[in-house]
Amino acid sequence: NFRDNVRIGSEINQENAFGYYSVIIVALILYFAIYQKKKMYYFLLPIPIVMIALTGSKKGMLLLMIAILFLVTFKHRNHLFRRAILAILFLIVVIILLYNFGFLEIVLGRLDKALSGNDMSTEMRQLYVEFGLEKFIESPILGYGIEHFCLLFGEQYGSIEAPHNNYIQVMTSF
Repeated sequence: NFRDNVRIGSEINQENAFGYYSVIIVALILYFAIYQKKKMYYFLLPIPIVMIALTGSKKGMLLLMIAILFLVTFKHRNHLFRRAILAILFLIVVIILLYNFGFLEIVLGRLDKALSGNDMSTEMRQLYVEFGLEKFIESPILGYGIEHFCLLFGEQYGSIEAPHNNYIQVMTSF
């Protein structure tokens, strides 16, 4: 049941990463459909778009919109305004369809939690950043080794967690 805020992607990697991979697939499909004039690829678009919605990734939905706007609007710069309007209308139709099928509730539910301040994901990420910065200050030259953030965090907080922040990951590793 999608309305119970079930997110897909953790079985493969991580929900947000799965969303990013799906955005790359959308971008490739659009590239081949628009720039290589392979119109049959448009039929494949709903699959990765639904996958992005099911991950519940806020960044995935934002990157999806940016990718679609970028690829559609920059095909012919002399028709930039018209293509931008068409891309925005396309996005609105996609969002309405996702909402009607209940997929968008996952993303909107997470976004609402983030904006209302009741989002454990955001609070945990803030903790990861603070912890990572402390560890970086303790050992700024040598770091703690690749992927050791998880172990260090686990030693202090009893839960092995990834930082969900590439900068913090690199700063504590090297």
